[in-house]
Amino acid sequence: GISSDLEDIVGRGPFMFEDYRAGERVVLKRNPYYWKRDEYGTALPYLDKLFFDVIQSPDLMLLKLKNGDLDICSVRGIDYPWLKRYENNGIFHIYNLGPTMSSFFMAVNLNTAQNDSGEFFVAERKQKYLSSKDFRKGLAYSINKEQIIDLVFNGFAIPQHAAMSPASGFFYNDNVSKYAFDPQKAREIFRNMGLVDTDNDGFLEDGENIVEFDFLAAAGTPQVVNLVNIITSNLRDVGIKANTVFVEFNALVNKIVATYDWDVILMALTGGEEPHFGSNVWLSNVPFHFFHPPVSGERFDWELKIDELFNNGVRVMDRHKRKEYYDAWQEIVAENVPLIYTVIPQSMVAVSKRLGNVKPTVLGGVLHNVDEMWVK
Repeated sequence: GISSDLEDIVGRGPFMFEDYRAGERVVLKRNPYYWKRDEYGTALPYLDKLFFDVIQSPDLMLLKLKNGDLDICSVRGIDYPWLKRYENNGIFHIYNLGPTMSSFFMAVNLNTAQNDSGEFFVAERKQKYLSSKDFRKGLAYSINKEQIIDLVFNGFAIPQHAAMSPASGFFYNDNVSKYAFDPQKAREIFRNMGLVDTDNDGFLEDGENIVEFDFLAAAGTPQVVNLVNIITSNLRDVGIKANTVFVEFNALVNKIVATYDWDVILMALTGGEEPHFGSNVWLSNVPFHFFHPPVSGERFDWELKIDELFNNGVRVMDRHKRKEYYDAWQEIVAENVPLIYTVIPQSMVAVSKRLGNVKPTVLGGVLHNVDEMWVK
C-alpha cells in the first residue's frame, strides 16, 4: 500500500524506491544488488536515479519537454506540428513507433433484462434496434474513420477493423468483416429494417418514435469531445439521433459495471500481444463483459462460441492452433459488432537527446531497456 515503508518493498529490478509523494513524484534509485552486467562486466544499471513526475496537464508536460525539464514524454498527434519545430533545435527526438495496442470504440448495450423494480435497463423501444446486428452494422458503415484520423489525431492513427491491433503481431487477424465509410450502405440497412423518415425532419423513425440513443463519453478530454462530435455528426447524416452526454469517468465506470443504465458508450481499452488477456472482457460470465453483462441472463450463441474459443485457446500450447481459435474470435466479433471500432492511434514519444542507448518499441515503450540507458 501507499503507506508502506519504502524499505519494505522488495523487487529484483534495476531500481528500487527512494521517495514517493502522492500526486507529485516517484523517485527510484539504483539497485546495488541488481544481477545484470554489460559485456565489459560493468554492473548495471548505469543511471543512478529515475524521477517520475505527475503532470496533470498535457500542455504543461509539453512545455516542460520544450524547456528541457523532461527527458521522456508521450506525444499526441495534435501536438506533433508544434513539437516538430523544437525537435530541430536538438533538444529531443520524436519517435513514431506505429499503431498502439489500444483502440477507441462505441460499445452498444445489448442488455434486455429488467432491474429489481421491473424497469428495463435499456428502454424497450431502443432495444428493438440496439439489439439488432444489422443496426449495429449500419452504425459501423456510418462512421468516417478517415475524418477521425485527420481531425482528431492529425493523421497519426489507422482504421481499426479487428478486435486486436496490428501491433499485436502474430495473433492479429486481418481477415475479418470490415465496415468502410459508406453512408449509402448504412441508409439501405436502416431502410430494410423499416426505419424511415416519415415526417421529413431528418431523423429516422421506428414507426412511432425517433431512432435515438444516449451517447455517453468521459468528460474533460478535448480529444474525446472532438471524436464524439464527429461520430454524432456522421450519425446525424444518416438519420440517427445520438444524444451526447459527457459524464465524469468514475460515474461512467459505475454505469458500465453496476447500474447498467446506458445505451451507447465511447470507450478506449488497451490491448496486448496475448489474446487471452482480453478474457476479462470477452468471456460472457465475467463482470466486465459490459456490452451484455451477466445480469442480463441469456447468452447469445456467438457469445457462447467465444467462451468456447477462449477456453480452448488458454489450454493449448501449440501457437498455431491457438491462432486458429483467436482468429475465429476476431471474426465473430467483427460479424456481430457488439463494439463498433473506430481508429487505433499511433504511438509517439519524445525523448531527450541527452539520453543514450534509447531503443523504444510499441510493446516495451522507452524504458524496456532502462538498465542499459545512460545520460550523455
